[in-house]
Amino acid sequence: MPAISKFLGIIIAMYRDEHNPPHFHAIYQDYEISVDIQTGLVNGQMSKRALKMIFEWLDLHKEELLQDWNLAQDRKALLKNMSIALVENEKIETTSEKAKELRRFIEKLITKSRDADFNTHRYVFAKLRNKEATKKLINEVAPKYVGRNGGYTSIKRTRIRRGDAAQLAKISLIEKKEEK
Repeated sequence: MPAISKFLGIIIAMYRDEHNPPHFHAIYQDYEISVDIQTGLVNGQMSKRALKMIFEWLDLHKEELLQDWNLAQDRKALLKNMSIALVENEKIETTSEKAKELRRFIEKLITKSRDADFNTHRYVFAKLRNKEATKKLINEVAPKYVGRNGGYTSIKRTRIRRGDAAQLAKISLIEKKEEK
């Protein structure tokens, strides 16, 4: 669990891939609660003393928490769009950090896509939200890697971008090696 704050034995955590509404989790001793950031509604049990401290902390950090939540949602959209582009074009150029993050995301999708049943279609479509990319991933891309356990992408550093000096990299789907 990614802890974002620890104070007086209370651990505050926010998961990156969670559902709406914006919320965080608070853990204290054997208690765990989920707190809605905007309304302050609580799910779970917590001692009154700890709950009071959590609400004071929430009042101090409400804007930051909402910004973090929005960044996490934007990150999911970014990975989805980059995955669609990678499946359609089989290679893209982006920053090396985004390429590394995309590799983790797309390799899980390719591994899941190798089964090619109805539930796989539903899972991949839920992640990509693009019919053409889902069909291409399941019917064309994933079958290439049936006998392979991971390592479906290749990242090669290309250049330093002018303006912000970011390291760029090309991420591409690797070609299946010919067997002799």
